[in-house]
Amino acid sequence: MNTDFCVAGSINMDIITRTPRFPLPGETLKAVSVSFMPGGKGANQAVALARLGGSVGMIGSLGDDILGQQYLSVLAGLGIGQAGISVLPGETTGTASISVADSGENEIMIVAGANDRVSPEYIRKHRALIEESAFLLLQLEIPLDSVIEAARIARRAGRFILLDPAPAVPFPRRASLPR
Repeated sequence: MNTDFCVAGSINMDIITRTPRFPLPGETLKAVSVSFMPGGKGANQAVALARLGGSVGMIGSLGDDILGQQYLSVLAGLGIGQAGISVLPGETTGTASISVADSGENEIMIVAGANDRVSPEYIRKHRALIEESAFLLLQLEIPLDSVIEAARIARRAGRFILLDPAPAVPFPRRASLPR
């Protein structure tokens, strides 16, 4: 096995705004601060595993914008394998606009960007990364048919599959996975 873990999922840049409260519809409210943090449910899993000492490869897509360039540097600095990450010309990197109120509540809006281009064909193109890992980690911020395809590949290869079913999306009761 080349890696302990393969993560197939989203790579977003989080734009976090701290505010005393959420604005009312049509209201302009002065925020306290803004920060840019690497995020995305998939990349968050990869980063956590790498920080715990795991050998991690990632399958996902970034845009050819400044956010994508910054993200590649972060992943490289953590030693996360990038063989399955593509930078797509003309696409934007996925973003999550997160407002956090002083109460601790948050509101999140996601722009999928390049994450929506992680197709089943793209997953198949990087199947060796799944087959050569002990575990496959998945979430639902890339197209559902791609998540299912990655799980099929892992199941055929006898790999362990971990699914974080977030964000909540309609999910087939039973996806056809080989035994």
